[in-house]
Amino acid sequence: MHCIWILIFSYIQIYILYFYLQMLGSNSDYYDEYRRLIWWLFFGTRGGSMRLRIVEYLNEKPSNLNQISLYLGINYRTSEHHVRILEENGVLVSRGDKYGKIYYISPAFVDKLEIINKFKEKK
Repeated sequence: MHCIWILIFSYIQIYILYFYLQMLGSNSDYYDEYRRLIWWLFFGTRGGSMRLRIVEYLNEKPSNLNQISLYLGINYRTSEHHVRILEENGVLVSRGDKYGKIYYISPAFVDKLEIINKFKEKK
């Protein structure tokens, strides 16, 4: 019963964040700030290309850390590090516990994937 409440609370948090970000989405200052965050996460740091590969993979198939590691051919700890950064910055959300924890693209971030594509075109 406790797990159900945690899951319900997580969904509520996700939807509140999603609607809040939608509300702010029309604000150009907010959009610029989001562009800077995306640039830093995916193009402005050494690990950005790996985080980009993780997001592209999870956009196709939500997965756990082991699946991410195997698909990308990287160490488990490396995938754990990058996923943690993406989760802390609101790009990813997770469901489940421990090894069964599944990561997927945050609903608030899905519509921001076009910003990544624009940066990729410029590169």
